Amino acid sequence: MIQSVQNKEVVRLYIEGLWNDLRYELIEQILAPDVVAHAADGSQELGRERFRQVIPYLRTVFPDLHLTIEEMVAEGDRVALRLRAKGTHKGEGFGVAPSGKALDLAEWFFMRLVDGKIVEYWYLRDHALLRQQLTEK
Repeated sequence: MIQSVQNKEVVRLYIEGLWNDLRYELIEQILAPDVVAHAADGSQELGRERFRQVIPYLRTVFPDLHLTIEEMVAEGDRVALRLRAKGTHKGEGFGVAPSGKALDLAEWFFMRLVDGKIVEYWYLRDHALLRQQLTEK
């Protein structure tokens, strides 16, 4: 039970500290060097250095991006969470010119942690809905 509580705090720090507060020093603290991100399409991204590129990129596309944890459950070395991503499309991204439109997207993550670090996670987001929100008139 203690491990589950600690792992939830690491994941909360990942969302709120790294993504929302842009505390990049947390990358080394909470992500394993060879962290693996598994997308729903079967593709994988490896390594924590990608966060130094992905987060600033998304902040140019959605400068006010904010992630809200709506639900989080932990058991042993696993943490599952459902979150909501909201922001305003003010920069070019995803092949779409800035539209000024609001993004409101649900995402799901399943994370595995070892020794207080995220070592692997699986995520699901609706990329078609994302594009639709940015392009519909």
